[in-house]
Amino acid sequence: MRGLYECSKCPKLWYDLNLLASHEIRCKGKESSKYARFDGAHRAEYIPQSTTGKARGVLAGARSSSAAPKAWKSGEEDMAKGLPIFARKVFDTLIDDHGSDLDVPGTLVALYDVHTSCVPTGKYCQAHTTIDPSIRSYYARAYKSTNTIDKSLEDFAARGIKPFVLSIGLDGLACKVELILPWLKRSPPFTLIIRETELVYGMEAAYFPRQEFSFHHGLFESHDLLAGLSTQTAVDDADKSLLVAWKACQDWKDYGQAHNGRSIGRDGEPQRVLKKAKRGPKISPVAPTGRITNILKAA
Repeated sequence: MRGLYECSKCPKLWYDLNLLASHEIRCKGKESSKYARFDGAHRAEYIPQSTTGKARGVLAGARSSSAAPKAWKSGEEDMAKGLPIFARKVFDTLIDDHGSDLDVPGTLVALYDVHTSCVPTGKYCQAHTTIDPSIRSYYARAYKSTNTIDKSLEDFAARGIKPFVLSIGLDGLACKVELILPWLKRSPPFTLIIRETELVYGMEAAYFPRQEFSFHHGLFESHDLLAGLSTQTAVDDADKSLLVAWKACQDWKDYGQAHNGRSIGRDGEPQRVLKKAKRGPKISPVAPTGRITNILKAA
């Protein structure tokens, strides 16, 4: 749907007056295109200098509920220039952390203004189901994000590759289990890697070990998560830890921010989330460090 309202400083069209007003505050005319909202999914390819044919590809997902984080631009003004730099850092760090001597081809998909309450979407966009222009926008962008990832997974499957899917953050791809379940049912198998800077929402150090001087990484198989979500009784403790953390994260997004904090945590432990907190409750034990070698080998 094309916008009906045109910016007074540039030719950009908007279909919501609130979005138009927000844009005009930042708009400096036709030369300010770098401030314009990008409605597609940003992609950055990581092409190794040499390939052995033994490595599994990696699909990384980065999502923001609001504006694009500065880290995505890597010091550049233009996202198109900064995102490939950010992608190389992401994949280089992943390989370094896990001691792999294999070159790993990778794709990073990034999209901002995408809410976890809407992703992953179904096969078809749901923007037409509401007349609220803001919600239409959320649905449309959520669909673009999901569809881009789905196509990448289908491409891996067509080549007979079971990829790694790297979530940059616990909610870097999604965290609403009610939407994750149908998405897993229709997706080809993959290994999920959760990358976090700290243990939040009840994440346990045993299942999200911290690499030396780097990030926490948790590894999960999509078919195990699907089984746990389908029966609501995950067999593996690691899967339970992730599902509990996802639920706590989405609960805080849905309720905690609006109610000045609430009691959430693993097994119902009371852990109050302050109003200004953005990462949820932390757990106190220090995570053990270590190195998990060569996880990127072909399955």
